[in-house]
Amino acid sequence: MLIGNFLVSFTFRRDYFVTNNIFLSMAMGIALLIAIDNLNNREGRNKVKNILLIFIICLISLFTEGSFIGTAMVLIFFYFKKDKIKMSIAYILLSSIFLTGGFTYNNLFVLNPQWMMVFSLPFMLMYNGKRGFNLKYFFYIFYPLHIWILYIMGYFIELRY
Repeated sequence: MLIGNFLVSFTFRRDYFVTNNIFLSMAMGIALLIAIDNLNNREGRNKVKNILLIFIICLISLFTEGSFIGTAMVLIFFYFKKDKIKMSIAYILLSSIFLTGGFTYNNLFVLNPQWMMVFSLPFMLMYNGKRGFNLKYFFYIFYPLHIWILYIMGYFIELRY
């Protein structure tokens, strides 16, 4: 996605370039889960190394698209996967962080629309542990493609005005 972001930004030059790259955030989440698993299954000196690794992963994650929210969601889903009530409460609390700027239109829908992630909770709660349709590769293509299309549309809208 990084290469595609560069190509789209280079071809359709604007004052800013495409910075979205959720794949790095997902990779950091996977690395965090592996490090936590290693921490739980190791003893002694390796334990200190794993704690340091977890800290470094969390620190690096702050500079990805997911930032601290992505890291927090990974931890919420990992630790509360068997308790949907605790998971729901933690997820709602995480979503409510974005309400701290007030209940104005500008804050809720322009500056901090991320609070609306709470509306995905019913769909997560409906998950029954079984694999659904195999659409894995569709989303790997759809996500970057829709970001690039929106960026290109913005380019042509800017040209017009």
